[in-house]
Parts: sequence; structure tokens; C-alpha cells
Amino acid sequence: MAEGILSVEDTEVTIKRAPEIMSEDLARRADIKINQRIPISTVNEWPKYDVIIFGTPTRFSNIYVQVRNFFDQIDRLWLSGDLTGKISSVFTSTGTQHRGQKIPITSLIHTIFIAPRYDHSRGFLFLPGDCVLNTPLIKSEFS
Repeated sequence: MAEGILSVEDTEVTIKRAPEIMSEDLARRADIKINQRIPISTVNEWPKYDVIIFGTPTRFSNIYVQVRNFFDQIDRLWLSGDLTGKISSVFTSTGTQHRGQKIPITSLIHTIFIAPRYDHSRGFLFLPGDCVLNTPLIKSEFS
């Protein structure tokens, strides 16, 4: 996805990840990668971006809990209008074909664009991708 975005002239891409909410000791025992090279995002930096594309792995056909926790922290930005006009989209990934990608996508869409109030999103403008509720964005030999 980043490669495609970078193909547009005068475009920059910043890749970040949601913070881990599990203790380091428990994460190590659960064999979770904790020393990743991708920096951790904070919701306070979101207003500086023009476009924010949110991704989540699937966990039993649901949003990854770290990503859900992250969204629970943005009400201050939404209420202040700091997210108004930001373009956003969503994607998800899973290790198997046809294994619950649609439910996390619709849940992210609901969280970002519908949940705050039915007459107003959190300010984001939704840009659907090829993968939204239909076709995978990246086709593989297993698609």
C-alpha cells in the first residue's frame, strides 16, 4: 500500500503501529513481537496527517484489541474538530482466505465514521479501497 501511495508525486508516507497494551512480560510469554522497527503512533499526532489509513489484523473476525483501544482515545480530537476533513480508509489482513476480513472492516468503518453520532462522523472523509466489503486490495496466488 505504501509503495502505491509513494508512486504519487510529492507524497510522503509514515507507517506507524498501535501501542501494545499487554505487559512486556506477558507479551514475551505469548511470543508476541515486541521489538518491532515500526514506530508506535499516538493519537496526538493524527491531526498533522492529511490522510490516515487504518489497518488491523483480524482476531476471531474482530478488530485487534490494540487498535480498538487506540480508537477509544480519540474523542478529544473529534470533539475539538482536529480530525475534520481528514481523508481516511481502512484495510485488514488475515493469514487465511475468506476468514473474517469483512467484519473488522465494517467495525472499523462504524467506529470511524458512524459511531460518534448518526448525523456526524468523527470528521473523517471516507475513501473506500478495493478491499472494502468486496475484493482483496492485493491479489495473491490464493485470492
